[in-house]
Amino acid sequence: MYRHVRQKWLTYSAPHVSHIARLKSYETIRSDVNFLCEDTAGGLHLDDEKWVYNATTMQNNPWERAQKQLETAAAHVAISPELLKRLQTPDNVIEVSMPIVMDDGRTETFQGYRVQHNNIRGPYKGGLRYHPNVDMDEVKALAFWMTMKNAVIGVPFGGGKGGIRVDPKKLSQAELERLTRAFTRELAPHIGPHKDVPAPDVNTNSTIMNWIRTEYAQIVGEDTPAVITGKAIEHGGSLGRTEATGLGGFYALDEYLSKTGQDKNKTAAIQG
Repeated sequence: MYRHVRQKWLTYSAPHVSHIARLKSYETIRSDVNFLCEDTAGGLHLDDEKWVYNATTMQNNPWERAQKQLETAAAHVAISPELLKRLQTPDNVIEVSMPIVMDDGRTETFQGYRVQHNNIRGPYKGGLRYHPNVDMDEVKALAFWMTMKNAVIGVPFGGGKGGIRVDPKKLSQAELERLTRAFTRELAPHIGPHKDVPAPDVNTNSTIMNWIRTEYAQIVGEDTPAVITGKAIEHGGSLGRTEATGLGGFYALDEYLSKTGQDKNKTAAIQG
C-alpha cells in the first residue's frame, strides 16, 4: 500500500475564514458558476463518438482557479499573511493505492484521495466521489470550496473532499463494496466525528456510506454513526437529504432571479 500524508498545524480566528468566504461568494460569483458546474465532476461525455471533453485539462486547473478566487477575495480585506498562506495550502493531503481482487480473480489497483483543507471552524466535512476523472487537483479545489461554503452558511465545519479514480458503473456490487471497505481502512486513522466527516457525492450514496460506517466500526471497535453523513433514513439519516442539493440549487436560483428582477419563466438544461 502507498500512502502519502502531509500535515500542517496552525490555528487562527474562525471569523476571518467566514469573512473571506462571504466576500468570495459575492466578489467572484461569475467564477463560482464554473465550479458549481464542475461539481458534477466529469465534463461532457460523448460515448457514441468516443470523445471525452475534460474540463480540467481543456479549460483550466480547478485548484489554480480556487487559488485565484482566494487571491481576489483577500485583496479586499485585511488578512494576515499567515492566514492567507494557510488557506492557500491544505492541512492534510492523503493519497492511497488500493489493490482490489476483482470477481474474475484479477487484481486491479485504484487511486484514492482525501484532502483536508482547513479545520479552523470545526471538523473537516465534505463528500467522496467515485469517478474516472478524479484527481488530486480537483479534490484539493473541492475541499477548499467546502471550507468556504461551510463558512458562508455558518455551520461549525471545515472543508474536506475525497474520492476514488474509478468508473463505478464497470464494477459489480461486490467489487464496489470491497473497494469502499479498502478505502475506509486507509482513511480510518484520519476520519471520525470530531476529525473529518465524509458524505456522499458524485456516484456515491447511502449504501456506500453504510459500508464505510460498518467498516469503520470494525476498526475502532464500536458503531459510530456520526463518522459519515448521508445515511439511509433507517440507519439514522436525515429526511430531505437526498433532494437537498437540487432543492438548494433551485432556492438559490429563485432568490437570484428575484433580487435581479429577472423573469422566472425560463428553461434550463441540467447535466450531472
